[in-house]
Amino acid sequence: MIIQESDFRAEQIAEGSLFWDLNLIRTKKKRDGTVTEELGDTIYGIPLDSVIKRVAINRIARKHKEAAINMRQFLDEWKIELNKLSNLSLNDG
Repeated sequence: MIIQESDFRAEQIAEGSLFWDLNLIRTKKKRDGTVTEELGDTIYGIPLDSVIKRVAINRIARKHKEAAINMRQFLDEWKIELNKLSNLSLNDG
């Protein structure tokens, strides 16, 4: 099974497996100065809850890539992102 959205791709390592390979979107600057967004290196064999956590952290990091944030702001945004990801299935049914 593959779960894919605009900022990540998670692929189950085998049918019925509890482990996933994850690619997160990354911003890459080429030698000519152009900036592109593409899926980065694979994180192999992680459980689905880790996929969700890493996607949430990546979304927060991309939002704040130019500036530091404090722990309270990070935790507030962390909760929001986790809720968004967790509630996807509730809103589809």
